[in-house]
Amino acid sequence: MMKKWILALVVGLSAMPAMANLYSVSDISVNVEAENAVKAKEKALSDAAVQAFSTLFDRLVFDDTLSVFVQVPQPVSDEAVQTEQSEPVVPDDENIVVMTPEQIASLVEGVSVSGEKNTKTRYMANVSVQFKSSAVQNFLNEKSIAFLDKEPPRMVVVPVFRENGNVSIFDEANPLFQSLKKSIPNETLHQVVIPTGDMTDQALSLSAVTGGNESALETMAHRYQTEAAVVMDVTKNGAVYTVKTWVYPASVSAGSDVSFAVSSGAANVQAVLTQVAKKTFANMDRKFKAYQGYRTSARSGVTVVFDVVSLSEWTALENKLKKLEFIERTNVRAIYKNQIYAELIFSENTYSALNKMKNAGMTVIPQGNIYVWQRNVM
Repeated sequence: MMKKWILALVVGLSAMPAMANLYSVSDISVNVEAENAVKAKEKALSDAAVQAFSTLFDRLVFDDTLSVFVQVPQPVSDEAVQTEQSEPVVPDDENIVVMTPEQIASLVEGVSVSGEKNTKTRYMANVSVQFKSSAVQNFLNEKSIAFLDKEPPRMVVVPVFRENGNVSIFDEANPLFQSLKKSIPNETLHQVVIPTGDMTDQALSLSAVTGGNESALETMAHRYQTEAAVVMDVTKNGAVYTVKTWVYPASVSAGSDVSFAVSSGAANVQAVLTQVAKKTFANMDRKFKAYQGYRTSARSGVTVVFDVVSLSEWTALENKLKKLEFIERTNVRAIYKNQIYAELIFSENTYSALNKMKNAGMTVIPQGNIYVWQRNVM
């Protein structure tokens, strides 16, 4: 099954969108040795999907105490039995989500490969993996895991570098611009566009940065078909790099403005700025995600189907629900035979409320757009 999945990816999906999105992970370096080149490539693509999903999980999930453990059977020590496999030790930790490579493979929409190199027994390449958004969301919903459901905006970057009183933006003297052209951090949630830096870009950015003309940023965003422009303003003062980042319009990426300072005595300024860029976008992502977490922590609600034996059982259940302080209201929407369709209004986000219900002995699980009460399940 795994082999068929890998071959389908290789044959049927050879290209990925030029711009990444929330459910794609790029630039995964693989270097695998096996019995032959074909098996090495199969394992490399499987390993890339596993690594990509771990990155995607960390990107989407609000709870940073959760992590993924991939359950891969290990060969038995007896070399005489080539086909037998022993079960790996699975961590007994409620904060670990256990998956198999096959489960991860079912969530993959496609891959692209670049820089392929191979020998008779080795395969090397850079791999990008695109996941199915709906399948990933369904998986996380089934696990009652809260995740980021809003696509961050595409942004065009205006890289400003200041040193010794000089300001450079789109020119050869700007090491920040040169660093970003060579390497855009692929871990970022935000979709980043680096401009060509032609005369129009130069004029617009100077008007915005030195003249305070915010409409110039709007023009630049329109020019590159993005939703916003982000000004990354770095001042180098000796070994100290001070970073101020602001987004226009602010409403597009609320909470993403960041500022910080780092110190580095490294002689290679471009290399330092590559790390500064990674930290900048990581901070932007963190603030954007925190804002979304705050936004989704407001009131929420779900529709639950309660399969009861009688109305008196439902009355007892409803009384129990009303005693739970995080449930504000219980509205019966429909009654069909022995099924009660009730809307539960929570005073907090769905993820935490459902976990509290489970702890109170009232487990519900998602089935499509509704939830179903599990009798006698903790």
